[in-house]
Amino acid sequence: MTSTYSGNHKTSESAAAYTTTYQRGYYAAQWERIERPLLENEFAGLREAGARVLIDLACGTGRILSIGERYFPRTIGFDVSYNMALLAKRTARRSQVVTASVDTFTCPIEADVVTAFRFFLNAEPPLRRDALRCAHRSLVRGGALLASIHVNASSPLGIAYRTRNALRGRILANTLGSDDFVSLVRSAGFDVERVEFYSMWPRLGHAFQGLSKALLPTAERAWKTLLPNSRRAQCFLVVARRV
Repeated sequence: MTSTYSGNHKTSESAAAYTTTYQRGYYAAQWERIERPLLENEFAGLREAGARVLIDLACGTGRILSIGERYFPRTIGFDVSYNMALLAKRTARRSQVVTASVDTFTCPIEADVVTAFRFFLNAEPPLRRDALRCAHRSLVRGGALLASIHVNASSPLGIAYRTRNALRGRILANTLGSDDFVSLVRSAGFDVERVEFYSMWPRLGHAFQGLSKALLPTAERAWKTLLPNSRRAQCFLVVARRV
């Protein structure tokens, strides 16, 4: 039986693993030094422009919601996994969190901002389209979608993954290019404002966790200076508007 993103995501083991991922090593440093400041900057600008309601699609353990609570009066998260939603309620105590899928979630109020972090890469193509339709119907006209992809196909890690997939003759790890994702977002009724590439220092594996954590911030500053918004970055954030 073929596994699916939603099926894999629902287990209690998945929720526990997702939590520990951000407690140490590369992903912890990436979140603290790069992703969270990037997100805070985006949220501050949206709040300044009048945004008041945030919905976090596939909210996981509530990392994004916990930041959103500091910027928006009302924050709502939903996840297909009951275990993930339970953890999110503990992390983001002021937020409304429900268990729902992208095709069953009904927004209690129109949102000014919809976020979707670390979701689209591993979601199957039909699920990606359903999620974008969910974001579109949940947003006010002109509302903002912030969606991240954490393995850019043209990054060194993405190239390595695609090479390994080709050699093995099957998909062992997903990658997604910015052009392909931007086209998908546009086809769902969004106007893409910009793509922010980040994490120039690649994840080198568990054996190099300490090295990556130490060098990531310095490498990011250097690469941003030398190659601003390079498509070789490991991750990217798409900022789009509902039209």
